[in-house]
Amino acid sequence: MAVNHDAKGNKINWKVDIEKLDYHHYLPLFFSGLCETEEPYAFLARQGIHDLLDKGGNKILPVVPQLIIPIKKALNTRNAHVITTTLKVLQHLVESADMVGEALVPYYRQILPIFNLFKNKNVNLGDGIYYSQQKRENIGDLIQETLEKFELTGGEDAFINIKYMFGNYFAYDTPASLNVSLMAHFAMDYASWQYVLNLFFIAYSLPNTLLPLLGGIIVDGRADGSRRILLACSALNFAGQMLVMVGVAMKSISMTLFGRLIFGIGGESVAVAAAVILARWFEGGDLVFAMALS
Repeated sequence: MAVNHDAKGNKINWKVDIEKLDYHHYLPLFFSGLCETEEPYAFLARQGIHDLLDKGGNKILPVVPQLIIPIKKALNTRNAHVITTTLKVLQHLVESADMVGEALVPYYRQILPIFNLFKNKNVNLGDGIYYSQQKRENIGDLIQETLEKFELTGGEDAFINIKYMFGNYFAYDTPASLNVSLMAHFAMDYASWQYVLNLFFIAYSLPNTLLPLLGGIIVDGRADGSRRILLACSALNFAGQMLVMVGVAMKSISMTLFGRLIFGIGGESVAVAAAVILARWFEGGDLVFAMALS
């Protein structure tokens, strides 16, 4: 492959037919280049992905699970240019072939947290906002567009998954979004603080290796199981966040970790219970309206 320069813009000159490429090898390879910021590597990765998605057809769907790690890695760079490029790629991906949008739904938990951090972010101010909108480089607008495409292509489960992840993940991602401020607040050096920051996320994740499964069993096994789980998990979420707030105010790492652990116990199971309650009480159009209000 080579870069072809012309008056209409740069293009990739492929030496072989794209349709003959092994998508299980090449599509994840190009997706791993989304983190690139140096040219021409960034262009080759970006344009290569779009070319492969344009020509992939039914070869794309089986490769979706292999794309999640490079997508998550690109979003977690928190680099504005990398994120805008990745959002455009995600929009193209879900529209590239049938069922791709639905295949992406189980991986929302890995993709959507970073959306929550940047969904209200405007890259520029004043006239710059208009310019970035013209260039489709405004992160907030791109996130909104991407979520709309997720909902349109993700089937009946897409809406509820998007809805229930945003509120929970706002609290989940707070330590990362306040990374620098918390490091200064706790008066720690960078290396020590990064270790503690990782512990905050580990404390949340540990109970969720099994609890959502147990919560689902309880919901299915009792007539009032979903109500009990919802109330219990909501109380745990509130109590956990209060402990985190007190721990930060007291500059107590141990209390903050304990609060994150309590928050994690209820953090994922609450979505299971809420979805079951809404599905049991509402039908048809009323179900969608109920989800929108909840």
